[in-house]
Amino acid sequence: MDVMSILRRVLTLGDVTGGVSLLSQATGYGMVIGLSIIFAGIILLATKVQKLYLQEDSGKSEMFMVANRSVGTGLTASAVFSSWMWINETVFSSVMGYNYGIAGPFWFAAGLVLYTAVGGLKATFITDYLHTCIALILIIWFTVAVLVSDVVGGVHGLYDKVLAVEAAGQYHIVGNYKGSLLTFRSKGAFMFGVLHCFGNLSLMTMDTGFWQKSFASQVNSTVPGYNIASVAIFAVPWGLGTVFGLTARVIETLPIFPTYPHSFTAAQVGAGYVEPYTLYAILGTGGAVGMLLALFMSVTSTVSSSSIAVSSILSFDLYRTYINPKATDSQVVRISHYGVVFHGAFITGIALALNYGGANMTWLGYVQPIITSPAVFPTFFALMWTGQTTKAAVISPILGLATGIIIWLTTAKSIYGTISLDTTVKQAPALYGAIGSLFSPILYSLIVSYAKPKTFDWREFLRIDTLKDDDSSDTDTTASPGTSTPVLAASSSDDEKTAYKSPVTVRTQRRSIHDLSLDELEHPFDKQTLADLKVWLKIAWAFLIFVMAVTLLLWPVPLYRNYIFTRSFYTGWIVVAIFWQFLAVFAVILYPVYDGWDAISKSAVGIYRSLVKRKIGA
Repeated sequence: MDVMSILRRVLTLGDVTGGVSLLSQATGYGMVIGLSIIFAGIILLATKVQKLYLQEDSGKSEMFMVANRSVGTGLTASAVFSSWMWINETVFSSVMGYNYGIAGPFWFAAGLVLYTAVGGLKATFITDYLHTCIALILIIWFTVAVLVSDVVGGVHGLYDKVLAVEAAGQYHIVGNYKGSLLTFRSKGAFMFGVLHCFGNLSLMTMDTGFWQKSFASQVNSTVPGYNIASVAIFAVPWGLGTVFGLTARVIETLPIFPTYPHSFTAAQVGAGYVEPYTLYAILGTGGAVGMLLALFMSVTSTVSSSSIAVSSILSFDLYRTYINPKATDSQVVRISHYGVVFHGAFITGIALALNYGGANMTWLGYVQPIITSPAVFPTFFALMWTGQTTKAAVISPILGLATGIIIWLTTAKSIYGTISLDTTVKQAPALYGAIGSLFSPILYSLIVSYAKPKTFDWREFLRIDTLKDDDSSDTDTTASPGTSTPVLAASSSDDEKTAYKSPVTVRTQRRSIHDLSLDELEHPFDKQTLADLKVWLKIAWAFLIFVMAVTLLLWPVPLYRNYIFTRSFYTGWIVVAIFWQFLAVFAVILYPVYDGWDAISKSAVGIYRSLVKRKIGA
């Protein structure tokens, strides 16, 4: 969703909120416009500093699209964390905590870790880091301030109040053991967890921002950067969702709650108002302003990275491949700029259509896996199987999407008797539809591929080359990998880590890379870099298996039993969740500063010298 759409949802939708307005429209729009101007200025300043002191020109396509493939581990981790701190993670996790209690936020976090572990742009990385700093600090403030408030009474106070409202018969969660909020045995939370894992698998595969940031990082920084982010991101939905979900259940009948004397309606919960209403009830206007600021950080960080990623697809994969194969570097960058504008207008239109159509956050969360899953296995096959044909890669996702939608709608009709927004957001139709969308393309791809078999030669990928600068001679061609020069990493020291080696151009009459036979093509990476990649591949697989084993088996399975959390166990659960938030601060806020200190100091020295020269000249 775009920022303006979220503003309308969070602040002023009277028919859903029951007339409740936490902030005025003037305050909301003022903050959004003001913050947009500030961060636009930061991006322009960062771009200027990069060009003057780090020799990184965002006017070149390699820098604009993939940051010269030079981003270090710390900044990669921070930017990935920022991109994945979606509105879902900051708001929807509280909805799951409200609906299912302790189990809901955990399954949300487990799906997120799976998503992260499988796993100009440089200016975007820098602003992503600032987004991460602000948003994570706000999240910790929200969690701790609500928990220690007089209304809640600390960790033990929240536990006692949850037991009290359950004893009073205010809540009985269908599908939970004894209807309790303090049990991990929750049918609804488990079904959501499965659906969420499907959805995040599809996001990992189909999220262009995910691919783009991996391209932008150094060869030796991609895997550790993503792994650090995968551990850190667990902090957002787990602690935040648990505290706010349980707190909302406790205080929603008190006079301080915005909806008093009424409790939450299903529409309000589905729209994601659990967290903002709870914040407003306990922290007042300051909490509402902080919530809006956190929303701004979450939305803009994800949209900024997706804008660059989509623009690269439009410019390289569409424009340069099919429309103008001889496009110059400046032409590609210009088309990329158009792509950013188009992407912004397109997602705004989609967000407004869904908004006015009545689709709330919960509906989007359940439907998203159905829409995004069909291309998962065709994409895997495109990268891992030489037998998938072009037709299969194109047709199977379309048929898979149709299959998923048919299963989704017919299941809703069969179980609930009608097809509507209310019935299509139910768990069973959404889960069955996602299963159909995810797995049916396997069959379709096999059928289409074997109907007219063709074997793909992986060496065709070596024809993908980088653009030359516009001032290069027309007779310049790509040199062999042995003569390539490494791109310096902004966060590296003098003994640089091995980075992506973009082939240099030499003045010669050699043929274009597209005219060479497959046997004549050479890999742009040297032997050492390829060896490093194989090592990192093994590490990535080992980490993925470890994460899946812990978050999907070793941790949740023993807890899925007839057990209600005791006071001591619950205390440990909350304390570890909050500790994880502070751990994330070290991982994605402090470590990037340490990792990128060389670039920071180089820029600072350059700026200081420029100021001194100006002062002397004056």
